[in-house]
Amino acid sequence: MKSYRILFFSVLMLFATQFSMGQEDKLTKEEMQKDLSYMADYVLKLHPSIGVNIPIASYESWVAEIMDQLPEQADKIQFLSFIEPLIDSLKCGHTAFLLDDMKSLSSLSGSVSGYLPLRVLEIENKILVSQNLSDDSLNIQEGFELLTINGTEVSEVLDQIGRLHIGSDGNNQTGEAYYSAFLLPYGYKMFFGEPDSFRLELKDLQSDSLYEAHFEAPSLASIRGHYQARYASDAPKETIELDILEDDNIALLSVHGFSGYDPFQIFYKIRLKESFTSISNKEIDKLIIDLRGNRGGSIRNCQKFLGYLLQEKRSFFQEASINPAYETLDIEPAYKLKFTLNGIQKYPDRLVLKSWGRKQIKPHPKYNFDGEVVLMTDAGSFSAAAIFSSIIKSTQRARIVGAESGGSYFQTFAGFSKKITLPNSHINLSIPMVRFVHEVDMLMQALDRGVIPDVEIPSTLEDYFQHKDTQLERAKELLKGL
Repeated sequence: MKSYRILFFSVLMLFATQFSMGQEDKLTKEEMQKDLSYMADYVLKLHPSIGVNIPIASYESWVAEIMDQLPEQADKIQFLSFIEPLIDSLKCGHTAFLLDDMKSLSSLSGSVSGYLPLRVLEIENKILVSQNLSDDSLNIQEGFELLTINGTEVSEVLDQIGRLHIGSDGNNQTGEAYYSAFLLPYGYKMFFGEPDSFRLELKDLQSDSLYEAHFEAPSLASIRGHYQARYASDAPKETIELDILEDDNIALLSVHGFSGYDPFQIFYKIRLKESFTSISNKEIDKLIIDLRGNRGGSIRNCQKFLGYLLQEKRSFFQEASINPAYETLDIEPAYKLKFTLNGIQKYPDRLVLKSWGRKQIKPHPKYNFDGEVVLMTDAGSFSAAAIFSSIIKSTQRARIVGAESGGSYFQTFAGFSKKITLPNSHINLSIPMVRFVHEVDMLMQALDRGVIPDVEIPSTLEDYFQHKDTQLERAKELLKGL
């Protein structure tokens, strides 16, 4: 199977940009009004959150109010500040601004530059370097706190990237913060343009020493080279990785995503079956499933996976529906055909997709696991990972350890997405078309939050610097009855 180590460079097509922002280009008020009208028309007629998370009349009134407030001229970033609250109000982490034509980093020429050669993570409100992909390995080290980028505080940079509204559903903002840090290498270029050089201020939290790094903006080829040399060997090789914790006779399934690389997902299903076959043959009766940082993937794979864990047949979703006004828009014929083949039941406020709404989780006939399970989640657990976690929690099939998921406990707006391009600003917007209502106990927890763990264990600086995985250790303790 294709190695999972290329993930850093392929990421998701929606999360990397080829071009700088061009903030010097000004939009007139008339151009911005046309763009806002174009965007609002698609959102109102296509997004399944309309009428669910926000009333139609309220949204229309808000659009009219913003239309009047637009200035005589503004650049893209300024215009975005006016329209992004309209997207935030949808409370959907799949609805995201894509400020330029997006391409996978793996498809770009190695001579392309302008990307920040760092990967970072947030722990206790501090932004730490997790991967240094620059030439400077003296002043930039893993674990150093990143303070500023070219004179701008890193918190301000992350706030800007957060305006893309990726990774959080409902009233939960943890996923948005997680993915803002995840997108920093690309997001800086989106909002601050393509610099000729980078000047970084950093702090060694253990010695309290300050460092400054100054270097020319590296080419993409240079970033790739450093990644291969420093980190590729430690990257996950498979989407699903099975480890047997011999001392404890516990199986650990690290699930990095719910999609494989082949379009028909054959290898993913094979790997899934291989994992549970091995667990069965070794007669292991304790299992930890790690969904931390899992950004989702195929709903079908999620459904299949649950079949290895649940002992009774049950519904996957309460309902799958689309906005009834979608037919008035220019939608790809293939999408319309798939909706029609699903079977449509019409209601005044929605069109119910009967086939998707009837999806069932069926216990695997041979390798169904009936032992104890602990599931680990964090703010990066999104989309299909959150659906998986919500059903696990609702059925009380496992105890959940870690942090609240970025994706919703109750509903997901996903399925097919329509990308629109605003005609004047050329800002792109990805709009999911299907609302999936999870088949969960609606009294178990707040519906407007992510999946809340049974045992919440936040990441700490102390654990990070001591290389301790306290969440995993607690999961093992629970399975040992401690």
